[in-house]
Amino acid sequence: MLLLFAAALLLSEVVSQSINFFDRGSGVYRFGAQQMAIRIAQTARVLNRLSAMEHHAVAGELNDPTFNIGLSRRPVALADRFAEYDRYEKALTPLIKY
Repeated sequence: MLLLFAAALLLSEVVSQSINFFDRGSGVYRFGAQQMAIRIAQTARVLNRLSAMEHHAVAGELNDPTFNIGLSRRPVALADRFAEYDRYEKALTPLIKY
């Protein structure tokens, strides 16, 4: 009987830890995506307040190793290996004000 209770306790602990691990992983991913969206929105607000001549100078100052701003009059072509993300771009594009 003791062995049965120990096995049940061990199984419940494994299940609990698995749920915690996978839920935390998705939470971290959502938090990272949210932080990146906030940074993009803040950058767009800053650039929208500037004249066109100031855009390149300020964009250069806002670049860092984890965030690179590129200014172009045309949409940037999506690389072949990122084709699966094209559906997200299509959904996001109408929401962005140029």
